[in-house]
Amino acid sequence: MVNQKIGDFLIGKAQRVVIKSFEHNRIEVPLMQNNKSINIKTFGLQKLVEYKPVIRLKNGVYDANNNIPSTSQEITYHPHTNDIPNEFSTSMLRIMDGQAIPMTIEDKDGNNLMSGSEYQRDLLALIKLNPKYNTQEDLDRETEFNLTLQYDKDVLVSVTVNKWKHVFVTPEV
Repeated sequence: MVNQKIGDFLIGKAQRVVIKSFEHNRIEVPLMQNNKSINIKTFGLQKLVEYKPVIRLKNGVYDANNNIPSTSQEITYHPHTNDIPNEFSTSMLRIMDGQAIPMTIEDKDGNNLMSGSEYQRDLLALIKLNPKYNTQEDLDRETEFNLTLQYDKDVLVSVTVNKWKHVFVTPEV
């Protein structure tokens, strides 16, 4: 379980290194940051008083190719900050394209408050609504994702991902 900020987690490997005996070589190793900050703001969840978004994901182990092996165990990510009502911040390890990031809404005791599918969201699907994030390289390049979830009568009507807004409902004319 992760409930505090994850420090920088960098990964890299040298390509084609040849060292001759008794030589000193300087090798440049390109590094990639493998942790992300996710900030979530929610508006319109009227029937909830105290709640927090919780993410459960298998992404705690990486193989030499920086992929997640099938033997990776599930990690539960809790918000590490909740200083302002309805604003939550968490940090997590690498986001992988094609691997859902399921988020549920729980009370302070860990009980799932909303069992309906409209409350259980795949954060990766929401992030990818922003056309800026189409590939794994796009996801790796970003270090922070800011999501604003707007609910109306407890149904998600829009999401803003790093200042890009997607509306799920068509307004009545």
